[in-house]
Amino acid sequence: MNLLDLNSELQQLNELIDSVSSSFIPPELEVAFEDLLNRKDETEAAYFDKIDNIAALIQSRKYWIGVRQKELKRLSRLIRSDRHNLNWLQSYLLAHLQNKEMNKLRTKRFNLTVADNGGKRPMIIDDIPPSSVPHELCKIRLEVDRDAVRHALESGRRLRFARLASQGKHLRIK
Repeated sequence: MNLLDLNSELQQLNELIDSVSSSFIPPELEVAFEDLLNRKDETEAAYFDKIDNIAALIQSRKYWIGVRQKELKRLSRLIRSDRHNLNWLQSYLLAHLQNKEMNKLRTKRFNLTVADNGGKRPMIIDDIPPSSVPHELCKIRLEVDRDAVRHALESGRRLRFARLASQGKHLRIK
């Protein structure tokens, strides 16, 4: 039974218990009422067990996210190291072949070719302030100053394009 079903059943049982308003309860109704109370206790226990199990699952997932993030960092470091080694080896072999003026070489397993790069030619721009470059060669980027908008809203100013949202809620499990 899921959490919503247990909650619904618990509400129904509580409504039934609350509906018994007489000060005198006949013996047969008393037995049924006791059964109802026991059923409520069992349902309530199942409800809290279900919540406890869901909270345990949440905590377990948080733990595994942490483990996987650490593994991701470890693997990322290995990838960076592998890329560095790969780039070094390729540069080393390229320099060697260029020094020997060998543009093509066939080995048992590979055909190697020293080739020109394709695409646009590389461009070098000196490190100068953008204000010293002619305006027609510059891009102007306009963006909303989120801090200024927040300050305006928090100080009571009404803006047609922005508003403060509600804070929201979160679940804390300890």
